[in-house]
Amino acid sequence: MINSSLAISKGSLPASLGNLTALKVFRADYNKLTGEIPESFGNLVNLRECYMDDNNLTGPIPASIGKLEKLEVLSMYGNQLSGRIDGTQWEKLTKLTCLGLARNKLEVELHITYVKHD
Repeated sequence: MINSSLAISKGSLPASLGNLTALKVFRADYNKLTGEIPESFGNLVNLRECYMDDNNLTGPIPASIGKLEKLEVLSMYGNQLSGRIDGTQWEKLTKLTCLGLARNKLEVELHITYVKHD
């Protein structure tokens, strides 16, 4: 079995991270990450879970994250992320069941649709 997860513990996230297109789980929570999330993060088309909680990440969440159609968990609370998130950027994230953005400096406008299954 091939391990399709990655953990990074300090420094900044390299743009080359976007080359890991088979990555399914990204864990970088509770570390000393700094800087911005690279736009290339949106190239991780097989990503299902992303944890970047309690670091010192700054800047906006890249709009390219809206291309991650398989994403189920996006947890980025406790950083210094800033900017505006317009729900229309994330319309393709239909599998997203867990979103953690608290304790940042974000302005968030999400449009939530509830689907009732019989």
